[in-house]
Amino acid sequence: MPRRASNVSIRALDPGDPVIAQIPRVPELIAARLRNGDICLGAVRQDRLLACMWIATSVYEEDEVRARFDPQPRGRAAWDYDIFILPEERGGLLFARLWDAAYDLLRERGYRWSLSRISTFNLVSSASQARMGARPVGWGLFLILFNCQLVISSIAPRLHFSLPGRRGPLLAPDARAGLRGSDRSP
Repeated sequence: MPRRASNVSIRALDPGDPVIAQIPRVPELIAARLRNGDICLGAVRQDRLLACMWIATSVYEEDEVRARFDPQPRGRAAWDYDIFILPEERGGLLFARLWDAAYDLLRERGYRWSLSRISTFNLVSSASQARMGARPVGWGLFLILFNCQLVISSIAPRLHFSLPGRRGPLLAPDARAGLRGSDRSP
């Protein structure tokens, strides 16, 4: 029987929140995300972080490849990333509760959509997102060799090459891509 997400509070973690130190990421990365204005939603039980996810409401600087993502339409679409759930908490209701809280937070702030980058090889995440109604709005292939990066994408710029130490492309995926009729309205 799946574990219930009982006695769990889900809240935005402020920089001074002691629970933020439990996020399994280097402190410099967490600090940079917070400086950018990104929001960290944490699922907490008795001062223990069980899960978290990040939301960017402006340009998101990817930390696994050299790219920046600017979700469109601006002010209506956000970028969600880096969802983490403790292994012993997976398979229950916690993931759904975390997403419900994220949707509530975004709606309260006037956002209608959330976009994210999911690896084609991450079948579990792709299936989970599809069950929640997610649709692809574009694709990108990132090839890295000797720290040089080539990006081939369905989103402009469709082709981008960067040498080591240089910035990657600014990609602006539009949440309305592939939608029909009234779903396309902001």
